[in-house]
Amino acid sequence: MLKLAAAASRSWGLGSASIALVAQRENITFKISTSAGQHYALRLHRPGYHQLPQLEAELQWLQYLFEQGIAVPAPVASLTGCLIEQVDGHYVSVLQWLNGQPMGQSGKPLQLKREEQVFYTLGQGMAKLHVTSDQWVGAGQLARPHWDLDGLLGDSPLWGVFWQNPVLTTAQKRLFETTKNCLRAQLEKCSSDLDYGLVHADLVRENIMLHKHEMQFIDFDDSGFGFRLFELATCLLASATEPNYEVLKAQLIAGYHSVRPLDITHLQSFILIRALTYVGWIVPRMHEPGGLERCHRFIQRAIALSENYMLSNN
Repeated sequence: MLKLAAAASRSWGLGSASIALVAQRENITFKISTSAGQHYALRLHRPGYHQLPQLEAELQWLQYLFEQGIAVPAPVASLTGCLIEQVDGHYVSVLQWLNGQPMGQSGKPLQLKREEQVFYTLGQGMAKLHVTSDQWVGAGQLARPHWDLDGLLGDSPLWGVFWQNPVLTTAQKRLFETTKNCLRAQLEKCSSDLDYGLVHADLVRENIMLHKHEMQFIDFDDSGFGFRLFELATCLLASATEPNYEVLKAQLIAGYHSVRPLDITHLQSFILIRALTYVGWIVPRMHEPGGLERCHRFIQRAIALSENYMLSNN
């Protein structure tokens, strides 16, 4: 892949720059460093995950957010003036490099100074992202996924049929399918009142960068249209095992509410939904290193949340 990245970098006039692999997740990301001290992120997009119109829409949204002062990586046009190039069958894009440090690492305890302040600022950052996106006239035309009730709890959810994960026992499959149906019935009654619009959709710790007093958001690969509660739920699920979780949760919500209102009545339901989505998401990735272990961890977390939900709704 390094050779492919080197070949792709020439489309941006960066053929003489140094290249280093920094992440291999949905996309394979390289850091490109020039002799003049400029740094960029070159992304080889996961084949088959998104089509060209969806990738272009992601970059259009990033460009808009950057122009409005939101701390996101700005897309960089190639020598032909395009934001996406195709090299050896791979779609490639280049973004400006951000100097922040990840908020944390998934599955590991937070190691932050002033955690409560960080979560308050994070809530503000999420709200500003949503406010700015709602002000964009062209937002509704973007070719991005819809994380609506069908996308999350339909017969064919976008992140996979979680209740049919092959690792599940018959009883676990039954639990997840019953939970899905109950959640769907509950949220259908109020879905028209839930705040819905453009969301990052994957604000896990690795995608939240801290730089001085600034909150930066990266990796918009899963971004699209969704419930704003789902945005908060993604972040909160990752911190649910923190000893001061309730305090951090309260600070995140308070920070969000300091910028814009949001009804959090169904927040816990969306935390459960987020946990369930991982059980489907991991299926095509179980062959990757550590994939099976992650699958079992996702399942156990979703079981605990599902059982609590079913008990409280019976």
